[in-house]
Amino acid sequence: MSSHLSHNRSCGNYLYSLRLAYRQRTCLRELLLVTVAKVHLAAPQVQGVAVVVVVDVAVAGRQHLKEACQLAVQASLPLIVDPLSTKENVQAIGLKRTVTGLGTSGRVIRVRMNSLEATVPDDILFQYDGRYYLTLLIFFRADEIMLVLACITTPDDLSKRFRLRMMDKLQADQPNIFGSPVLYDGRAIMFSKQILSLGTTNSREFDIVVDAPTGSRPPKVYKMKITKVDAEVNLHTLQEFVAGRYTQDNSIQMSEMALNIAIRMVPRKKYPSNSRSFFTPDGKRPLGMGLEVWRGYFQSLRPAVGRLLLNVDISAAAMYRPGPLIDVCMDFLGFTRPAQLQTQSMNDVQKRRLSSFLKSVKVTTRHTGRERTQTVQKLVGQSPSTLRFDHPQFGNLSVADYFRRQFNRTLAQPNMMCIQVGKDSILPIEVCEVRPGQFCKSELTPDQTKKMVEFTTMRPDHRFQSIRDGLPLLDYVNSEYVRELGISVESDFVEVDSRVLQPPRIRCFPDRDPRKSTITPSDGKWNMLSKRYYRSASISGFMVVIFENERFFNEDVYKGMVKSFVGAAKDFGVTIADPVPHVRWVVGRPEMNQLLKDTGRAYIEQKKRQTGKQTHPGPALILAVLPPGSQDLYNGVKRFGYIQMGLATQCLLSTKCRGANHQYWANIMLKVNVKLGGINFVPELALLNDPTKATIIMGADAIHPPPGRQDKPSFTALVSSVDSMCSKYVAFNGIQEGGKEMIANLDDMCKNALDKWKVEQAKEGKRAPPSRLFFFRDGVSEGEYQQVLDLELPKIKAACNERKCNPKITLIVVGKRHHHRGMTVNPNDADTKSMNIPAGATIDTGITHPVESDYYQYTHGGLLGTSRPSHYVPLYDENSMTADAIQALSFGLAHSFARATRSVSIPAPVYYADIVCAKRAIHFNPSHNLGSDTASQVSGAAPPSLQTYRDAWSPIHPGQSDYMYWMV
Repeated sequence: MSSHLSHNRSCGNYLYSLRLAYRQRTCLRELLLVTVAKVHLAAPQVQGVAVVVVVDVAVAGRQHLKEACQLAVQASLPLIVDPLSTKENVQAIGLKRTVTGLGTSGRVIRVRMNSLEATVPDDILFQYDGRYYLTLLIFFRADEIMLVLACITTPDDLSKRFRLRMMDKLQADQPNIFGSPVLYDGRAIMFSKQILSLGTTNSREFDIVVDAPTGSRPPKVYKMKITKVDAEVNLHTLQEFVAGRYTQDNSIQMSEMALNIAIRMVPRKKYPSNSRSFFTPDGKRPLGMGLEVWRGYFQSLRPAVGRLLLNVDISAAAMYRPGPLIDVCMDFLGFTRPAQLQTQSMNDVQKRRLSSFLKSVKVTTRHTGRERTQTVQKLVGQSPSTLRFDHPQFGNLSVADYFRRQFNRTLAQPNMMCIQVGKDSILPIEVCEVRPGQFCKSELTPDQTKKMVEFTTMRPDHRFQSIRDGLPLLDYVNSEYVRELGISVESDFVEVDSRVLQPPRIRCFPDRDPRKSTITPSDGKWNMLSKRYYRSASISGFMVVIFENERFFNEDVYKGMVKSFVGAAKDFGVTIADPVPHVRWVVGRPEMNQLLKDTGRAYIEQKKRQTGKQTHPGPALILAVLPPGSQDLYNGVKRFGYIQMGLATQCLLSTKCRGANHQYWANIMLKVNVKLGGINFVPELALLNDPTKATIIMGADAIHPPPGRQDKPSFTALVSSVDSMCSKYVAFNGIQEGGKEMIANLDDMCKNALDKWKVEQAKEGKRAPPSRLFFFRDGVSEGEYQQVLDLELPKIKAACNERKCNPKITLIVVGKRHHHRGMTVNPNDADTKSMNIPAGATIDTGITHPVESDYYQYTHGGLLGTSRPSHYVPLYDENSMTADAIQALSFGLAHSFARATRSVSIPAPVYYADIVCAKRAIHFNPSHNLGSDTASQVSGAAPPSLQTYRDAWSPIHPGQSDYMYWMV
């Protein structure tokens, strides 16, 4: 039993507030009486004191209000029910649902989501936190102390699954302390059903022997220190939170954490797992290059409106291929013969790549007579036959001789590479096997990513069936850990209402007949083949550079390609003043800058001869025909055009453009037109109907290095509209410390965007500053919402203030990293081809946040697999937007993605920002080798600093900064 008595001075009076925190439901009367006595003791110290007992309903529980009132009356004290526990006073990080309301527009359909409803007990838990050690939670029943969070020290290099084994062994060794099984996540959190006896200091260190000793070696002892510290978690507040009567705070987060640990205990002990998913080898497929993909199951218990939901989904993870290390190395390098792995047969690039790939991989050896697992540190540049060392018994000898004399083993491959494991141990790769179930954290190649996507692509009905098939592995019914917490999980997926919004009409080239100038999308797509662009660009001339074998891509193929390109331009209104290009075939990998400069000079000389003029401005566009698998050529062409010369480029894949049909060239022309300043089409957005309210729309994103590579930087981008229709955009990007999500130079980006907007508006004859600014932020997690408001919003406002404008700002976070998937209950409501939930479907009830005004929206029509809705969280709004207005805006902007005649999965501005971030490689000269993950792995050189990256970073050429150059 405890109480917290506080007071504050107001109008000369002292208000004493009683906060009830009870361990047992029977102690409320005693707690009130004790606190009332405290108040009477304190009252004589202040004249004119007004004493009031304030009961926090969320903590005390509504069933005890009557008793609290009776006790307050007996003590002659007024009593106030704490208004903090009412919906009107609950706080939100962003906009509350009570502010924006719910959307009402659209046709209502019923959808089934991949979540199961869950119920939990109404208990209080006590949290104990530690600052320097691993943290453990210890949970107790409602009629006892409930939760203890203790500090744990264990060796840092232990895996999660080994820590689980340690905890199991500790419980088996100490049954007097651990009377019932504990719930433990293998890293930081643990629950227990009863109080742990840790001594008078609430701290105790345990010695744990996990594996029985073998031979004459002494057993390895691991130490685990448990220290109890004080804090409190109240599961009743979680119930109040989902009911919308409690503000989200740390206790809500801790309650979620506790429940999620319980539901993940059983699969975490059986299978390889990451933070929220576990994976099984059933049905695994090879990815190539030493990797394979495993099927996984994601699960997360989350608060929703009026209930708790257990979100369950399928997932996939890239794993290192298990088996002999020789086979894995050969697969990674694409070798077909073991002899190719010999030291003298491999070049330095191959050695660096292999060393980077193997770093941190766990391998098993058995040559000593017992199985041992060790971690690879790096590849050693010598073979067992040449690498020598001094041995105290055998003297100076090679690794191969050591294995022969110490283990009576003659190496079959003495000329292959060695690896270093641990601090200084050297092993021949032939004695090592890669352990199964190891996650690969390196960035995948495009081909591997494609195979991963193919592995997880399923129609909605098949995906839901796969989830249902995996529920027995989750084993909620039989899990003793789930039973200990009293969690109950329903067996049926939840169903909610969704509203299908009307798509905006698409405006093309103005025509007297509105039927020719507008299109109404159907199923998230529209056809432009008989339409002209809203604003067509003009091309003075172009040159063609073909990096393909002339026998495959000969002159006839080239002429057919040019004819199709020019024809498509004419069909959509794009004018080409000189339709006869200069062409050059290129063999090999020449120096790109010199090659393209020479080709440009040849183009100019050709045109001067043809026209008889002494000067010529040069080409306005480069068409580059590339063979498959030529990312280096692609980056070189883009860097030449966008960084060095300020010239538009369009890359074409030789296998696609060779004999391509009109639809292919129509898609190419969508990209070319906007790269040269044109506008393909304009969605009619209700928000832009008022010409007196000039509007600017921005999208921002940040992209980060892969896990474990924080020595590499993060890249940021801001994309901003400049025209009155919010269809033409400019981009700004930056580079900052790796892993930092908040955009450091957002204020400078916004100032530059406002400058560009002002120039473009002047071209339209408009001088008024923007009165509205809509800012869509991508890539932000829920825990970073407050940082966006505290760190990024002030920079946007500061930029506006410095540019002497004061637009009303609306800030909306767009999220894609979630696992909500759905399907229509009635198949007739689904997309006719993919059977997905149709474009425009918006969900703002049932699965959404209990307090925040968030929503999920399917802005695109599905093509393959199961569509994923985007998650929108309005954080800030000075424009007094209703839910219908915000939802119509996000849906409408998904129709303004310039290179597709179909709506996309997120609003175009944030999609553009994501593309700009992804094109980061063109900003670096390849000679700096800053894009390599392996540059310093073998040499041991220090990784490049952030300043090194910044010094090597080249901005977009001013000649391209006003155009949508990033449209691939």
